[in-house]
Amino acid sequence: MADITPVYGLDKEVAARIQAKYDPQREEEAKLWIEDRLDEDVFGDGSRTFQEVLKDGIVLCRVANACFPGSVPKIQQSKMPFKQMENVGSFLNVCETIAGMKKHDLFQTVDLYENKNIVQVIDTIHMFTRYANRSDPRIPHLGPKLATSNERVFDPAVINAGKVVTSILTSGYAGGASQSGMSFGGRRDLIRNAAKPLDTTTLPLATQGYAGGASQKGMAMGGRREIGGSDPGRLNRQGSGSAAASTENVTEGGEKSSWGGEKTED
Repeated sequence: MADITPVYGLDKEVAARIQAKYDPQREEEAKLWIEDRLDEDVFGDGSRTFQEVLKDGIVLCRVANACFPGSVPKIQQSKMPFKQMENVGSFLNVCETIAGMKKHDLFQTVDLYENKNIVQVIDTIHMFTRYANRSDPRIPHLGPKLATSNERVFDPAVINAGKVVTSILTSGYAGGASQSGMSFGGRRDLIRNAAKPLDTTTLPLATQGYAGGASQKGMAMGGRREIGGSDPGRLNRQGSGSAAASTENVTEGGEKSSWGGEKTED
């Protein structure tokens, strides 16, 4: 019987995701393929589930021998759990070492024996049919056919000749772009018409480096730039202010006072 132990928390969430991937059509295809290989009505009237029929591993080992004769020399007929799991392990060993399947295509023993992930079991059987078809084209397969490698062998002379050929991609091809007509500090015309001289008055200001009237006129290294415009009277006012300040700094009698206006005493 299938494991009906209730699950909670994260295990319940994982089980729900696995169950959401279950496809009864793929399970039915796997059943028909197995019965075709064994030429026997293995699943009967459906009183037992897919997992219950395959749980002991006997059917899987028989399928392995039908596709790869002698791959499982001894099939355990015992009802003991570890013997049944040994049969399942024998089938998985055939899948990997003889059929050539990848580890990520295989289910784990507990996926089938404890009904943890029957979806992965179905996927493994589907993949097994493709690898069996690759070894023997007379065996039908489920799903797309496996791709076959097509290795090319070239003569050493052809390989050496290809080493001296420079392709466009490796020669720095820039699609026709160049720096023709450019000079350091100059402007490159974006529009070129060989038949008619370029009229710069028709170009937008953005392409001519227009800066909105701003310039560096009147600027000197280390000097101050008048942001608000030139003010000729500023220098006169500064001169008058300086004279007034120097006058205020001298008291009656010719004695100098401090900056705060207080008179110094001898």
